Order: sequence, then C-alpha cells, then structure tokens
Amino acid sequence: MLYQKKGDTVLDSGKVFTVGGEVFANHACDYEGLFGTVTEIRTGPDQCTERDEPDICCDLQPPESETMVMEIKDRGNDTVSVNYRCERGWKESPADRVLVAVGRRPNMSKVLSDDCQVQLENGRPLIKGTYRTTQENVYAIGDTVARKRLAHVAASHAAYLVENLAGRGHRMQLSVVPNGMYVVLPVVPTCIYTEPEIAAVGFTENDARLYNMKIKCGVAYMTENGKALLARNSRGFVRLIFEAYTNTLIGAQIMCARATDMIGEMATAIANGLTAYQLSTAMRAHPTYSEAITEAIKDALKNG
Repeated sequence: MLYQKKGDTVLDSGKVFTVGGEVFANHACDYEGLFGTVTEIRTGPDQCTERDEPDICCDLQPPESETMVMEIKDRGNDTVSVNYRCERGWKESPADRVLVAVGRRPNMSKVLSDDCQVQLENGRPLIKGTYRTTQENVYAIGDTVARKRLAHVAASHAAYLVENLAGRGHRMQLSVVPNGMYVVLPVVPTCIYTEPEIAAVGFTENDARLYNMKIKCGVAYMTENGKALLARNSRGFVRLIFEAYTNTLIGAQIMCARATDMIGEMATAIANGLTAYQLSTAMRAHPTYSEAITEAIKDALKNG
C-alpha cells in the first residue's frame, strides 16, 4: 500500500509509473524521452511548486484532481499495476517499473560525532543569528536548515557566513525590502527544468493580494516572440508584476525554452528595486527570448 500525500504527482507513461512531489517535474521530460508519453495527475492546488501561478502548470499539463495511489500489485513477468483513485473514479495502469519520491528530510546521523553538542529539532540543527548552532564555532547552512533546498541558496548561505566571519558587508540577499514598501520580497529564483522551462522570483499576484498591494501586471506570450517562432518552440509566456504606484518590479514568472537563464535578470531587478522604466531602458537583442521581457513591460505600462 502506498499513500500519496497532498500535492504529490502521479506520472503514467505506460511503461514507467512515477509517484512524487515537485521534484519529479524536473525529470518528467527525461522520462518522456526514455519511455514515451508522460501524463501528469496532480492533487491539491494547480501548482508545480507552492509559489507558482496556477496557469503556469495548467499550461504545462492540465491536471486531474483528488488523485491518490491506493495499491501497487505484482502482475508477474517483472511488471506491476498501479491502482489509483481520481475524480472520474478508479483507474488501473500497468507499468514495468514504479519510481517513488515522496519527499526528503535532513539526515545528520552520519555527520555529527558522538561528542558533538549540536542540538537537533526534527532532524535539523537549531540555529541562531548567522547560522550559529548550539555548539560554539559550529555553523549549519544549506539543505540542513533552509526552507528552500536549492544549490544556489546553499551557496548564498556560505557566502553570507564567510563574509560575516570576515567582518565584511554582505553581497548575497535572500530577501529585500524595496524603498517605500513595507513588505519583504523573496529574491531566491525557483527553476524547474521541464520543457518548456519554468522560473519564478519574487511575489506572485496571489502573494501581492495577501498584502493588499495594488499592482500592475504585464504579460508577453511566446507565440509573438521571434526567437521562439524560429526555434518552433512558442509555448509559454513572461509575466511581470509591478507595484502600481512606483512601478517597482516585485515579481516575475517565466515559462519558455530559456526561462531559467532569463530569471537572473529579474532577480537582479527585484534585489535592486528597479522600476519598469529603468528596466525598459535596457536594449535586448533581436531575436532573443529576452525580448518578451520588454514586451511584458510595455503591456504593464500601457494603461498608465
């Protein structure tokens, strides 16, 4: 019996049946190339990650809802069948293999020595201030303490800690408070390596609504982008979110072939409190996917 927690996904390719959360979104396209068509069935909100706008993942793959894996049976001859429940009733899918990834957690059992005095809580080191643990001169960074377990977050933690120990100013920031605002904006890019790629940074429209912020949104679709048309890969869009009074960029969601390469410009803009007008002064080469950023800025400003 296998239980699928809320927010996990079920991917059925006919040969391989995969069960897991957002981590499998990164590999679904790899499986599709190896085994054939991959169909995604998702529970919970229509999101690939907890911060995605719903239409990003609806564009990637329209999900079924209320899906739960109930049983995996051995059919003999090195094959299995997976029984699961969805909104249209019960389904059974044959598969050669079942791949499972239902989450991860820190494992410090083989890291700390017996005489180590680092206190743990739910497997994580307790930290105070600048990543200090309960043992003097021992620090914890990266996946063991971060809410977002990403390689670039761990690298930023390391830079922050070393700069602090050296008594220098901090270059890397995980969040910022733009001038004239009273909200903390996250500046950690999230990247999903699907086809097309997905990347996001800062606030979504839903985040802004939670803070009662007035916003302007601009969207540019890749169906109107020259590079996307030349590459015959025109799925996706660029969405930029600006604070309405100052036109300061507070969020970006990108879905296209080079989304993960483009999100860095948006993270830099948010970290430095750049406005739509400042962003629009940059010339973006033609033909490039980045031209969609310029068009999204124009779309946001067209009504004043």
